[in-house]
Amino acid sequence: GMSMDNLLNALAGFAGGADLNLIRTINDKIIAAMGDLYQTEMQWQPGAMSIIQEIRAASIPQALVTNTQRVLTDLALRKVGKENFEVSVCGDEVPSGKPAPDPYLRAAELLSVSPEECLVVEDSMTGIASGRAAGCHVLGIRTENPLTPGAGYDIWESLAGVTLTDLQRYVGNSQPF
Repeated sequence: GMSMDNLLNALAGFAGGADLNLIRTINDKIIAAMGDLYQTEMQWQPGAMSIIQEIRAASIPQALVTNTQRVLTDLALRKVGKENFEVSVCGDEVPSGKPAPDPYLRAAELLSVSPEECLVVEDSMTGIASGRAAGCHVLGIRTENPLTPGAGYDIWESLAGVTLTDLQRYVGNSQPF
């Protein structure tokens, strides 16, 4: 739920200052470690792949929106199937990452839809805040990240068993979102 830049600045601060060489070293180590994990440990959350495939079969455009840097996102997309998403937007490709609305606004723009037509499915409070700020419908899904109930979004335990019809009912219409 945090952009790499924010994470690196926080880590550098804990280490006694924003030394540029230290930030680059930390960045390189994180990217290498995460790249390895993406290739060996990345798994779909329960129900996620099924609903993504159902939405794709209905020809409803989908975007992957993440605070992750493009270099890691491309590794992840190779693992989970780039073909599942018409577009992807990364935290290092917008002026401000989540919780700012920029990533979701950019995704809506790339999909040629208004944010109000979009359903954001998120697993972090940072992402929920971003989707809400962009004016999208927002649904939180519990993972290992703590989610706090609030106004303007719901939290579901999982995507297991969720269908396109369930998501369409959630946004309050039967039109594609």
